[in-house]
Amino acid sequence: MGWKEVDENLAKRKSQSIANVMSKEANDSQNSILISANDLGVVRNGGRRGAALGPRVLISQLQKFANHQKIKNISLIDITDQSEDDFNQMQKNSINEISKIKSQKIIHLGGGHDHIYPLVSGLKFNNPLIINIDAHLDTRDDEIHHSGTPFRQLANEKKIKLLQIGIHEYANVSQNYQGIEMDVIDTKTLKQKSNLFRDVSFLNEVYEKHDGDIVFSIDADAIAGCDMQSVSAVNHDGIPFEFLRMLVDQYQRYTKDKKQTLGIYEYNPLFDELSAKDARSLASLIYDFLI
Repeated sequence: MGWKEVDENLAKRKSQSIANVMSKEANDSQNSILISANDLGVVRNGGRRGAALGPRVLISQLQKFANHQKIKNISLIDITDQSEDDFNQMQKNSINEISKIKSQKIIHLGGGHDHIYPLVSGLKFNNPLIINIDAHLDTRDDEIHHSGTPFRQLANEKKIKLLQIGIHEYANVSQNYQGIEMDVIDTKTLKQKSNLFRDVSFLNEVYEKHDGDIVFSIDADAIAGCDMQSVSAVNHDGIPFEFLRMLVDQYQRYTKDKKQTLGIYEYNPLFDELSAKDARSLASLIYDFLI
């Protein structure tokens, strides 16, 4: 057998993988992955370059997964890329592109967490609740906008409900808590409520009482450093990855009859291992959400 036959044999596998049901720029498909491959907001916030590469790396890992015919179609839609160097204009352009999306299940892969702002601004939501898994509140009241300001921007422009989970008090100045309505479950309280990351039932009441759409946002720096090192600010006291998986599964169950929107931000492949361990972990989370 020559190399031609080897290549043909490997190519056949694509028909059995998720890559086979991915297509570009179909805004009306059931499932969409929005790609905001820009980390300008991270840099403006004093973070490390590299998160702009995250969305493509996550998709490349996801494309290798077997489909088993459970997923019919996935649209890959470019929202913005690293060529954008005007941050404010990038946010306006992103809102315009996102407003065209009609999918019921949306996964948004971003560089910085600033991309949650155009996501929520662009999509049509009914009484939105944002559940944010993060070490930082991202409610800074700075004169310029960046990856640390998106929820302040949203709260200043529209009525939203915001639940912040996994927050570190020492990583947020006192001004971040002021002038904005939100519920905060810091890491210490989360350990108590979840029986040391073993139980997510403390959130059942939140889902049962909320009459409206729910957006689930993940900043990868909320995840424990032993499970996720590929971020700008590695978390020494974060959320175990398997607990995060439980939270996403709970969100998926409670929103199965609604628009489902999952955002994953600030994965930085420049700091991943050669095995792409962190990328594979996040890709598996996306896979479970899609099926």
